[in-house]
Amino acid sequence: MTNNEQQTGLQFFTEDVLLEDGNRKIQGREQVIKVLEEAHNGINEELQIRAWAQTGETLLAELDGEFISDEDAPQHFFYPFKKGEKVRFRFLVAYTVVAGRFSNIRITYWPSPISA
Repeated sequence: MTNNEQQTGLQFFTEDVLLEDGNRKIQGREQVIKVLEEAHNGINEELQIRAWAQTGETLLAELDGEFISDEDAPQHFFYPFKKGEKVRFRFLVAYTVVAGRFSNIRITYWPSPISA
């Protein structure tokens, strides 16, 4: 699986999208795309929806993310990845949806990988 942050961003993010992860806030579609490209450089991610709920413009989702690194990345900011190792994390994301696109993405995750 290959990540395509540019295509995803153009399809699903408003131009002024705000991404918040508890440590930082990134404003603007191009900036968010850039951050996602850097985070996924050499790392493939597949998300699976565990549960979700929506009321009005607010969408909540519990997700499992499976990551596989193309190379050893011991200094990666998210996790010290090893080449070929499959690692799973659980995420909770709150989205604000405007005109069918995400205008605000607030994300948090369990600090340790989860078992399969």
